[in-house]
Amino acid sequence: MATRTARQVITDAFHRMALISEDEALTAEQTVRALYVLNDMMNGWEAEGIQYTHTDLGLDDTVNVPDFLVRSTTWRLVPELAQEYGKVLTDAQRSDVTDALNALQAYFTPAPMAQTDEGIVNRRRATFGNITRA
Repeated sequence: MATRTARQVITDAFHRMALISEDEALTAEQTVRALYVLNDMMNGWEAEGIQYTHTDLGLDDTVNVPDFLVRSTTWRLVPELAQEYGKVLTDAQRSDVTDALNALQAYFTPAPMAQTDEGIVNRRRATFGNITRA
């Protein structure tokens, strides 16, 4: 599972939107608000086709997704925070957000069991005659 904390995911999301520079720290208000947004977002994933059960995180709690999906989680947070701060995302950022949603849906949505056609199951052995190659 992931080794990144909620605080790290939130900070990364702010950096990806260029709302803070690499050497700048988040304010306490930004951090608290972003944590609320992160928990709200992850609690709503099921409505986005992501079958994930979320338990609210504290700032120093590890985000409970596999390591390879932490980046996708960060990108899903970006538009949520952008809306909070009136930031317009670029086309490239919107593309990354869409890719992140697809990755999360692919991982957290199990493939349904294939249904066998009853016609195949109940089919009697048919004789097709003598087929030879010319």
